[in-house]
Amino acid sequence: MKKFLQDRKRIICILAPLLAGMIYLILCLVSLGHSVSTSEAYSAYLVRFDFGGIWNLAGSGTEPPLYLFLLKIWAHVFGHADFVLRIMSAMFGALTILVAYLWIKYKHGATAAIIGAFLLAITPFFVRAGQEIGAITLVTFIVVAASFTLQIALD
Repeated sequence: MKKFLQDRKRIICILAPLLAGMIYLILCLVSLGHSVSTSEAYSAYLVRFDFGGIWNLAGSGTEPPLYLFLLKIWAHVFGHADFVLRIMSAMFGALTILVAYLWIKYKHGATAAIIGAFLLAITPFFVRAGQEIGAITLVTFIVVAASFTLQIALD
């Protein structure tokens, strides 16, 4: 068994984070149709304004302007339905899993990275964040990517 895994380590290292990301997306997509909260409705409302209007009104909500700008672009390309707006959060969550996998692999090896990616993919809080119109997954992605970049710079 050990030889089998060693021979296929490269393939496993490519497929494991992709599989973890797919599991995460499936878990997020299962309940994207739930009712909209007040902050989600406000974010969906704000993206109907131009960028200047979003900038002026962003301070009265809970979401940072960068997230609202990206959500506006996303809505312009894919539409304004609640389901569609929630998919952007799920996509940032999947990207976070991939970057976290690379960071863990860089510091602790492939086995730890595979375990970490799958644990992050099934974490209930993170899955719930990917099911909402909100900046949690974007902020998590930025923090993980910046931390990984800093780790590389320090090493």
